[in-house]
Amino acid sequence: MKKFKVATHNGVFHADDVMAVVLVTMFTKMMNDQVTIRRTRDPAVIEESDVVVDVGGVYDSGRFRFDHHQRGCEAVWKDGTKLSSAGMVWVHYGPALVRDACRFEDMSEAERHEVWEAVYATCIKHVDDLDNGVGPLTKGTLSDATLSAAIADFNCGGNASEEEHLLAFEDAVEFAGGVLSRRIHQCIQDVKQRMSLRSQHVGDVVVLDAPMDPVIVAVALLGAKLIIMPQFGQWMVVCVPPGREERFSQRHPFPEGMKGLRGPGLAGVLAKGPAQDEAAADEAGAACFVHGGRFCGGMKSKEAALDLAGQVLLG
Repeated sequence: MKKFKVATHNGVFHADDVMAVVLVTMFTKMMNDQVTIRRTRDPAVIEESDVVVDVGGVYDSGRFRFDHHQRGCEAVWKDGTKLSSAGMVWVHYGPALVRDACRFEDMSEAERHEVWEAVYATCIKHVDDLDNGVGPLTKGTLSDATLSAAIADFNCGGNASEEEHLLAFEDAVEFAGGVLSRRIHQCIQDVKQRMSLRSQHVGDVVVLDAPMDPVIVAVALLGAKLIIMPQFGQWMVVCVPPGREERFSQRHPFPEGMKGLRGPGLAGVLAKGPAQDEAAADEAGAACFVHGGRFCGGMKSKEAALDLAGQVLLG
């Protein structure tokens, strides 16, 4: 068993150095090795360390150096996102971590690659953007209620000792490690669901036998417009968003004329069929409705939901 000496800067820590250490730690544990964390700015200590993140002024994955503060560093993700130390380490160690997490899954290399990309898009990118001061979350108060902010809250206040800072850093690493492990697991499940969708569904309407996040459908099926699925004891018709970054938009919203209507009021604008019959009978408007945001509607039966979806597409 080897003990890897991992160096990062001392003082106030941020999500990028914490997450970078998490990734290195996960990788070394996968190899049955151990990590010793050294928080320092001493060039001699940095030089003798096996892995260096967010300090040292060098980005060289071949030497296990992952800093992004130096002049001329142009390291970016494939979409042009500027990398912080977290993104740099994910680029280097991420594929192996995903392969290990997928070892009991029947997934191809292309599908594992999709997991690697999904973890970056839904977790690491956020850390990179905020640390580099770019992206929509840096333009307002949203930056105060994020994973990065939660990690930053582990920092000590006042005149804390180096030992207290180290203990706080280790607590932050443990917290972030749990978040990242669950995110990798969730991305594996999301990719598996996308695989299933691609193999079974074509066309505008996706009919499911269990609830599913519409964003998963959006990423998997570029032509899908509506989802029909059981939820809350009824059958829901849910609009598919354009993509992951546009969760609150719709490729094909419910018609304006159905907006916010319930029960008999909804029946009055529907064409003759199962949906109209169910809505007319739902005097309280408890089950048959269209949301005021025009992104979903509900019926009691699958047959009526299918009818409603057809009318939404025609509208």
